[in-house]
Amino acid sequence: MNFISEFIDEEVDINLLSYEILINKVISYDILKNDLKNLTKEIEEEKTLDDIYSNQNMISARECYKKLGIDPTRYRISVDSLYRRIIKGKGIYFVNPIVDCCNLISLLTYNSVGVYNYNYIRGEVTLRLGTEQDNYEGIGRGQLNINNMPVLCDSEGPFGSATSDSTRTMITDSCNKIILNIFSFTEESDDDEINNLVNKIFNSYFDISYIKRL
Repeated sequence: MNFISEFIDEEVDINLLSYEILINKVISYDILKNDLKNLTKEIEEEKTLDDIYSNQNMISARECYKKLGIDPTRYRISVDSLYRRIIKGKGIYFVNPIVDCCNLISLLTYNSVGVYNYNYIRGEVTLRLGTEQDNYEGIGRGQLNINNMPVLCDSEGPFGSATSDSTRTMITDSCNKIILNIFSFTEESDDDEINNLVNKIFNSYFDISYIKRL
């Protein structure tokens, strides 16, 4: 599967780290949930919203949205929403092992992480700006306005963004082959460090057939 980035904007830097992962089975979901609980407790007790918004990844993502004419407080990147929920004492939802694992990566890197069912993606994947004609149903959000938002598209149209994934390519309990995409909005992102983290985390909680960087 190929990933292609169209020209977005000369002042906007978006670095996509994309992976194809084939999972044989879950080996330690209880440990994953416990690790997430411990991390969310640590965040709730030790972090403030000011701490979160002083992180360079968060700053760059919000600046990117503003440059594209998107209000980052109305259309928050998913990691922003995740951190706000935890800091406000609302905890974190446990969805399924794959989604929860991606939430863990997101919290550790301060980057939005999209995860998609490989079998529901059609053809080549392109990163481009959404148009007024584009939309999709975001998971838990209803119809999402993605005009001028950086979006991932296949031959059937947009299916993912740093704000929300679509229901069309969402992960179900029976899914075992996925595309994982990390949206990084800073030139300072350490690709090797993130790559090592993705491999370490998925191999900690799953029996993995392969992890392939796209």
